[in-house]
Amino acid sequence: MILNGEYKHYIFGTEDNINEETKFEDLEPILIRQEKQSSIYTLSHKVFHSIEAQPNTVSIIIRGPAVKDRFLIIDKLTKKKWWEYGRESETIEEIRRKQVSLDHIKNLIEKLYKLKVLK
Repeated sequence: MILNGEYKHYIFGTEDNINEETKFEDLEPILIRQEKQSSIYTLSHKVFHSIEAQPNTVSIIIRGPAVKDRFLIIDKLTKKKWWEYGRESETIEEIRRKQVSLDHIKNLIEKLYKLKVLK
């Protein structure tokens, strides 16, 4: 659900034809949607998609149980690709690198109040 702001959502189809050799510039969206504040949607775990968020966009994601061990990320700007694995496959260093500091959480909460997402 989008709590503040909006983004453009690109759906490229299922991951069946996406792999490490896929180039982002070769992907053709089969659907482009403008997701606005209060939009709610669901996606299958097989859907390959991307978003372009406007500044100050805030969304909440509720994920169901994991049904696969990994998913592919293709960075549109850097063209880098990598597989993202579940936490049980991560090293201690990867877990530490992804941890969010208390100061960062406090800053995010403060921003949510300023944006009136929290009252």
